[in-house]
Amino acid sequence: MNLVSEIFIGSLTGKTEEEQREFLKNFREENRKDKLKISIMPNLVTKEFIKMLKQFGVTSVELEIQSTNGYILKKCGYSYTIEDIKKASKLIKWNRLKVSFQVGVGLPDSTKIDELNTAKDLSKLKPHLIRIYPMVVVKNTQLEEEFNKGYFEPLTLNQAIERCKELVYAFNRKKIKQINIIKQNDLNKSEEKEIIARSIS
Repeated sequence: MNLVSEIFIGSLTGKTEEEQREFLKNFREENRKDKLKISIMPNLVTKEFIKMLKQFGVTSVELEIQSTNGYILKKCGYSYTIEDIKKASKLIKWNRLKVSFQVGVGLPDSTKIDELNTAKDLSKLKPHLIRIYPMVVVKNTQLEEEFNKGYFEPLTLNQAIERCKELVYAFNRKKIKQINIIKQNDLNKSEEKEIIARSIS
């Protein structure tokens, strides 16, 4: 029996439409029978984008969401809002694709309360899956500049564990059971090379 599996093929954020099409085409040719899952920032989700995903057999979309707090998003240089998250989620579900969220922990100026409020906001949108990740410092980002200047430090290991646990409990209380925590071992070699600093190993 040939079982059809769902594979996460990566992020489309930062790619042009042409690059996105080529990326999807290559994975579809290599995985003709598998269901494909991609990730993208919520403000980049449009009707045309969803149409392209369906053309290449993508069945699940993960929205890259660091926070729903406008101040924190602006401080980190992200250009989307809670309204973008709501619109993207609605559009994905309307097109009968699964929607999941990738949620950040330990962003600059983010407190436990901010993260619990993010969990509260996102729970209302009833995602299929939540992936929680402690914030890491990546090369060539605004966060790297903050880190190099001494303005930002990743959470300690114990802090990250406790904050992740709080979010898991918060999502569970809202009946969201499929929750993963992204660890260092989950990163591929190319992602690993881009990391400057982290809290969880």
